[in-house]
Amino acid sequence: GPDFWNLLAAGLGGVPVLLYQYWLSHTDPILMGWDAQNLTLTPPVWDVFLALSPVFVLALLGVRQAWAKKNTKILILWAGLGLALIFIPWNLQRRFMMGLYIPLAGLAALGIESLGQKIKLKYRTLVIILFTLALPTNLMVIFSGFYAAQTRDPQVYFTAGEEQAFAWVEANTHPSALILTDSETGLYIPARTGRRVIYGHPYETVNAIKEKEAVTLFFSGTMTTAQSEAFLHTRSVDYIFVGPREHYPLPKGEVPGVRPEEWLEMGVELLSPTPLFKYMGCSHDPK
Repeated sequence: GPDFWNLLAAGLGGVPVLLYQYWLSHTDPILMGWDAQNLTLTPPVWDVFLALSPVFVLALLGVRQAWAKKNTKILILWAGLGLALIFIPWNLQRRFMMGLYIPLAGLAALGIESLGQKIKLKYRTLVIILFTLALPTNLMVIFSGFYAAQTRDPQVYFTAGEEQAFAWVEANTHPSALILTDSETGLYIPARTGRRVIYGHPYETVNAIKEKEAVTLFFSGTMTTAQSEAFLHTRSVDYIFVGPREHYPLPKGEVPGVRPEEWLEMGVELLSPTPLFKYMGCSHDPK
């Protein structure tokens, strides 16, 4: 009918954009490198089933009822296409899981209604039972957040020194400045300051494995002075960020503009690799 053709026309309208993005990701050298390592594959079928249960089971029970009503058939199409797309052979399968829970929840609601009619239980009673069964896992997520807050988990909290340093970097460095830091802090600097790093996100950093090895080697203390200087010069590093997450000793010898005693501080140091360097020391206490 007209609804089908309208839906088809709307879908085809987005095809050129998808084709262009696909072509670009396979022809541009930077995007090709990014696409090759940006693997977000769908888990095994049994894992998907467990992750979506019990909603998935209830959704199966609601398919027949949804098909019988004109305004709920879209839920079947939505859920069916979503489940099919997460298993197509490409690197970003798992991205298609976003929003998949919506049609499954709609089908599950119909499934609860159908199940209640079969086992002679009120709809409200079934909802309460299912809510009670689903509550423990939700409480685990909430309580883990409280625990992280109480323990000042470094994966959730920045130290006061880091926060001050990020603010200083954003306010006082050039927008295109390149900051050398260890792999963990490199994940936060672009997000909090907008500045570039050599290694940041494990998927969004092109040649991520090699770049992580490079920054790890610099901070490992195994490079000679000449190697350290060459690395800083070749990569055009503007600042070296050393905070509580950087657990590596100073590279052997004296790197121009880096004084060993500053690297041993428990706070945060922002060092320039040039003789006329700027640095800032900040406290290590959590905010």
